[in-house]
Amino acid sequence: MRNGWESYQPNDFFDEAITAKGNPRAASSQAINFLKRLSAAELAERRLAAELAIKEMGISFTVYSEGTNIDRA
Repeated sequence: MRNGWESYQPNDFFDEAITAKGNPRAASSQAINFLKRLSAAELAERRLAAELAIKEMGISFTVYSEGTNIDRA
C-alpha cells in the first residue's frame, strides 16, 4: 500500500493495531497485511462501498463538539 503507513508515528499514544516501531500487532497483522496488498484504487473502491453501505443502512454517529451535536454517517 502506498498511503504513507511507512512514516506513521503514534508518538506517545497507544495504537491498537500498530506498534511504536511501525509493525502490526499480532491481533491486527492479517488485516493490515491484507490492506497493504491493495492498490490505491482498490482501497478507494472499498472505502466507497463501505460508505455507501453505511448510508443505505442508515447508520449514524453523533459527534459532540463544544455544545454542538453533529450526526454523521
